[in-house]
Amino acid sequence: MKKIFLPLTLFAMMGCSDNNDEKEDDQRTMIGTWKMTKVEAYKSSIKETETRVPTGCDAEMTNEFRSGDMTTIHFTKKNNVCVPDETVTRKYTYDQQSKKFWYEEEYDYPYRVPQLTATQMILESNVDDIDGDGINDVIKYYFQRIK
Repeated sequence: MKKIFLPLTLFAMMGCSDNNDEKEDDQRTMIGTWKMTKVEAYKSSIKETETRVPTGCDAEMTNEFRSGDMTTIHFTKKNNVCVPDETVTRKYTYDQQSKKFWYEEEYDYPYRVPQLTATQMILESNVDDIDGDGINDVIKYYFQRIK
């Protein structure tokens, strides 16, 4: 009897989970407001990663993703205060299955989305040769959800 009871107990415990995975999946969406926290560029010519962290008014830039379009607000310093300067709205597509993101009419230049959680997102590009060695370099854009 004990041999039957133990597997049934384990099965019942697994069946009574609090569905954290489903809750997490529900929050794995780009929709919301994000700030870029850093950019990493892997330069193939020197085989090193260069990291840049936004500072000053660049750190205030926001990216608001809605269903099908997004708005980026850039900031500039005016009277020693960062104020909104330029606002750009673009349409985008995100394919959750392939984990690819691209702007409207830029299908040939997709970003990979290796990480998308309720609070973190990474967009990865491999279409630019930033160090001029003839090999496209990997650029990763790190974002933190703020709303």
